[in-house]
Amino acid sequence: MKDLSLAGEVYDLHLSRLGGMSYLDESWMRGAIDFTKKSLAVTKEIPPSQVFDFSFVEKVLGRKKS
Repeated sequence: MKDLSLAGEVYDLHLSRLGGMSYLDESWMRGAIDFTKKSLAVTKEIPPSQVFDFSFVEKVLGRKKS
């Protein structure tokens, strides 16, 4: 994106919708998995670690998941 002002606005919008680091919350991840399982009629248990990997985000931010 060449327009840095627009890029900043898009970033701020996405950050506000994510709620900061709320995507790392296990209950959020399980909710997303459960919603998708219902949509696809899947009954198998699926652990968050099989679906989500935010290690690249944590690395970029210089943070480690606690």
